[in-house]
Amino acid sequence: MSRILVVEDEAIVAMSLCLQLRQAGHKPLPPAATGEQAIKLAMEHKPDAILMDINLASSMNGIEASRSIRLFSAAPIIFTSGYTNEDLRRQALTMQPAEYLVKPFSFPRLKIMLAELEQRPQTR
Repeated sequence: MSRILVVEDEAIVAMSLCLQLRQAGHKPLPPAATGEQAIKLAMEHKPDAILMDINLASSMNGIEASRSIRLFSAAPIIFTSGYTNEDLRRQALTMQPAEYLVKPFSFPRLKIMLAELEQRPQTR
């Protein structure tokens, strides 16, 4: 079972992801809606993985939040975005995410990805 931080500014999407993660045997942490909340929760809860939306409802986007989180955590980050902007994708890839998923994505695919991440050795 993995502790997963969901960072998503759309409450319905965040609740749905947390529910599906729980049903899949993971332990979703309280979701974050902003980059600032994501940093605070990642520092407090030390997640095993982070599901990070790129476009958040704050001045700090998911890429910027990830840069800050990387200063204290090596937890794998899976970026999600509803936008297919190539420049944004390139920026996200500089953070060396575990994956970059374009919304809407299939939960079974995410579930497989998380299972693979659990098998990887991790340093914090």
